[in-house]
Amino acid sequence: DQSYEVNDEGDYDFDRDDVWEAETAIWSTGSENPSLNDDEFDDGWTAPPEEEEEAGEDDERLWFPDNGKEPKLDSAILAELDKLADQVEISRLVGKQVLREAAASDQIYEMKNLTTKFVHTWRSKKKNGVSMWYRRARLCAREFRWLDSTKEGLFSPATSTDIIRLVPALYLAWTTTKPGQKFAVISLDIKDAYLQVEQPVPVTSTIQGKPYVFERMIPGQREGSQQWFAHFVAYLGEHFHVEKCRECPAVVRLSEKGPDGSVGEHQGPGMIHVDDSLMLLPLDWALKRFIPVVQQKFQITYEVAHAPGDSFRFLKRLHCITEQGITIRQPASYIQQMQTIMNVKQNSRQRVPCWPELRNKDNTPELSIEEASKFRQAIGTALYISCDRPDVGFTVRMLAAYMSRPTEHAKTGLVKLIQYLINTCHYGICMKYAKPGTRKLHDYVADHGCSDNDDRFSLEVYSDADWSGSKK
Repeated sequence: DQSYEVNDEGDYDFDRDDVWEAETAIWSTGSENPSLNDDEFDDGWTAPPEEEEEAGEDDERLWFPDNGKEPKLDSAILAELDKLADQVEISRLVGKQVLREAAASDQIYEMKNLTTKFVHTWRSKKKNGVSMWYRRARLCAREFRWLDSTKEGLFSPATSTDIIRLVPALYLAWTTTKPGQKFAVISLDIKDAYLQVEQPVPVTSTIQGKPYVFERMIPGQREGSQQWFAHFVAYLGEHFHVEKCRECPAVVRLSEKGPDGSVGEHQGPGMIHVDDSLMLLPLDWALKRFIPVVQQKFQITYEVAHAPGDSFRFLKRLHCITEQGITIRQPASYIQQMQTIMNVKQNSRQRVPCWPELRNKDNTPELSIEEASKFRQAIGTALYISCDRPDVGFTVRMLAAYMSRPTEHAKTGLVKLIQYLINTCHYGICMKYAKPGTRKLHDYVADHGCSDNDDRFSLEVYSDADWSGSKK
């Protein structure tokens, strides 16, 4: 559990003349044969290929043919493979000057001691243009708040469910209200972000029986995200003028910087979520100024979207620009995860998310410890999904009330919800630009006799969120 402190540096104004509205209308590809395959779910969108493994972390024994699913190896063989992957990871970090073997002159007993562990995963990657599986190890830190009372106030600015829609919404508004300019959404991912940041204090750790000194930070350190944010913003500040939003410091605005350090022409807003960033910038400026500057220091992958048909990913959500707006969908893997956890079979007749009996009095027995654990795991995923699926919000809220004491009754409701999600895995949100005062139900502008767009304001409230659970 982390506690947070607010960073309130800087003022911010988001050009309030550009009014926008993000419609939370459900959008569907209209598929009658839903599939949980992410390739089909992406509606023809092709993800950028994984970068080639660096030469320093390559070992032929860690590569396996891609037969459509993760390799299944004997536990003893996998254990030996993981030992090899661990050694490759250490060599990689030494080569990047993240850590080094402790020297006799190092006062390691006076340094902060860091507990570490290796995390092993199968990664789908390209090797010489061919899809393969790579057994990867990553060294991560294990730090806990109770071990260091000085870290009580750690905070790294981060986005929220609503904030991550800010850039797409502004793109829709600006492309309509500023037709003379061409804007682009830039989705940016920085590789090994933490490994770029120097340790604020000397740190040591014993790995595979050897003492090492850490020169730079690694994932898992409690202050890692905070230090990375400061490091990245400071670098941007060397080349541009960076304003941080007072209410949400993860939201920034970039401007040109004059020779004397003065603020030049405003370029556009963006948000920084750990090592992922999403920016809204003039297309030419982004390609000729922003991206080259970032590439000077960091190894990055990025996507540029500026016209209908273009797409980009941010925080695993697929955004597609269409003639009508921007559609946002989560990967089907979350629904697949819930289906696997609860062992649910597809039921094409389940067309509503809420089981009508869910609101009835519950006299059914509680689930066993094992089944209750599975129930909580699935509900945790459902809570995450519901942020982009308002059609399931009511049902998820009802089921979440059973988290402390899940019952057979609640399990039935969860199974019905998962079956509905399987049938609607191609659903998402469509954001559309609307003129100020536009009414959602009837799609016309209520001017109220106002001549100024800023004065045209219409508030509408409606709800049918309980679907077939309504008792009236």
